[in-house]
Order: sequence, then C-alpha cells, then structure tokens
Amino acid sequence: MGEREELLALAERLRQSLAEDRHQEMQMVMNRVATALEGWGASAHAQSSWQPIETAPKDGTEVLCFVEGFGMGQMVLYWMDGYWREKANCLGLKKEPTFWQHTPTPPIPSTDGKGGAS
Repeated sequence: MGEREELLALAERLRQSLAEDRHQEMQMVMNRVATALEGWGASAHAQSSWQPIETAPKDGTEVLCFVEGFGMGQMVLYWMDGYWREKANCLGLKKEPTFWQHTPTPPIPSTDGKGGAS
C-alpha cells in the first residue's frame, strides 16, 4: 500500500471512529496521520532537489535530467546498457546529463466532471 492509500485508509478509519464516538482510537489514528504527513513532506522535498548525475539510479528508473546545451535542458531519461536514453525515442544521448531529480508526481485528475486537476 502506497503512502497516499495508507493516508486515505487512515482518514476512513478516523471518520468511522468519529461516527462511533471512539476517542482513544481517534487520537491514535490522528497521531499516525501526523507522522505520515511529516515523513511525506520530507520525502517530497528530498525528491525535488537536483542531485549530481553520478548519484542517479541506473536500474531503468525514469528520472528528470538536466543536459546543458540541449533545448531547454530538462528531459526524462533512463539508464540502459551503459547509456542515458531519452524516454521519447529510446536513443542514447551524445551529451551527458549533469544533474537529475525524481520525476514529479502527476496531478490527480478531477472527478467532478469539470476537467483539470484537483
């Protein structure tokens, strides 16, 4: 279960505890939610920082890379067979990236029928 799913499950458990007036369980759930959110914020910050390319994962994970002198400089790449490859066309690059960071989490689509992200 991912962090988001765990927080949703805890929120549902809290809702049920409120409905049934179980105060001790509500306090325990709120403590778990607070702890999860604290860790989530730290994790999100760590994942949004540029890092030297030498520290990038080389297991096929797609990461956002900075390639100096290449268009806008940012592109999603992954490491395979000794080369950084572009996600769009799987070709190896002639210029090496110098920095990387985790790809951002995409927005959650709206469920209200109005379009856009929520």
